[in-house]
Amino acid sequence: MQGSLDSVVDWYVSGWAWDPQQPSQFLCLDLIVNGKSVGVVQADRFRLDLLRAGIGDGFHAFRFRIPPGYRVQDCQVSVQERLSRIELQGSPANNIVATFDALSVPSARYQYYPSLKIDSNNINNVISDFVGLTIGHLE
Repeated sequence: MQGSLDSVVDWYVSGWAWDPQQPSQFLCLDLIVNGKSVGVVQADRFRLDLLRAGIGDGFHAFRFRIPPGYRVQDCQVSVQERLSRIELQGSPANNIVATFDALSVPSARYQYYPSLKIDSNNINNVISDFVGLTIGHLE
């Protein structure tokens, strides 16, 4: 298993994970905040940099919102592969700075290109990424 917790911006955790021995499988990841599991996310979003780096078909990124009730700047955030409990590189993240933007949209280096592959497994990601990018360009 390979992967990285790349960023924690405001209440959003993003990164990537994949198993080179099973490149077509999407890994399930646990998001752990202050030692407590707060949710599960599947690494199934597209990132062009992953495709260019030979990380499968590029559909191995994730983005997860930390649930309400946490002061993000006081949090320790970890991401682990669900079955093996292996922590991603860059995890845990500490001393997070919150910008408290009303809307957090992916930065240019994490832009998604959902039109490359749309199916029933990733349609929700495609819609949320498109809406986020569109609103970000309007501001």
